[in-house]
Amino acid sequence: MWSLRLTSSSPVSFGGLIGEGFEHWLGHQRQFWSIAAAFAVLVALVDFATPATSHGSQSGLIAFFYTYVLCYWFRLTMYDDWKARSATLSKTKETRNSIYRPGFPFVAFCLAYGITAFVIGFIALVSASVNIYDLSGLYLVEVFLLSALSYVVVAILFANMLLFLPARAVGLRPHVQDSLRLASGVRMKLLGLALFCTFFSLVGAACIAVLVATHLASEIVVPVVHGIAVLVDLLALYILAYGLGRLFITKSGWQPEPLP
Repeated sequence: MWSLRLTSSSPVSFGGLIGEGFEHWLGHQRQFWSIAAAFAVLVALVDFATPATSHGSQSGLIAFFYTYVLCYWFRLTMYDDWKARSATLSKTKETRNSIYRPGFPFVAFCLAYGITAFVIGFIALVSASVNIYDLSGLYLVEVFLLSALSYVVVAILFANMLLFLPARAVGLRPHVQDSLRLASGVRMKLLGLALFCTFFSLVGAACIAVLVATHLASEIVVPVVHGIAVLVDLLALYILAYGLGRLFITKSGWQPEPLP
């Protein structure tokens, strides 16, 4: 059961959430880089070893990995004793998988978010009569801009439901309507977090689009930039996890159960 305790307001400003998120990230460099660096290098190596035409098929696998990492970021940022807690959970087979496993509702929410962005982006591309098979020069820039617009739209659509994610990440069982009620009083902060992290994560994709459009892309440069873009994405997800977790704790009064 999820005991919902609504509070009247959140004392943390939007700027404070972002600043505290970066401070928390700076204090957990080993945990971040042990995951982010390894995956970024893997993505760069796969890009380098495979034809450019096959890179699009990797997006689904990368998004699936992001879902698992986002859940882990929530646990890392919402439990002050996560290092000790994860060590305790890893001792038994029954609880070991719970360290990383996000659960089906969490995955389904992220999948709905991604599918909605894809559908909106596809409709925008078709409406603009963009040749999606010509990913060179200005065509790629146009594809990027329309895709970026789709992510902004979906961030606005889903912002009020985002507190569903931290609740699920810590093992609670809310419904989406519970997260909508919990968002009362912090809707603008939720929207700000969603848009900030969306724009932040688009930096890497923008760099790749510019490189291709200006004919500066090469078989080495693009994989390296793609690896850096993955690092930026994972940092954006970290800041998002911290901000949403902080808002969820403030609004719901949730506290972690003590270690046994």
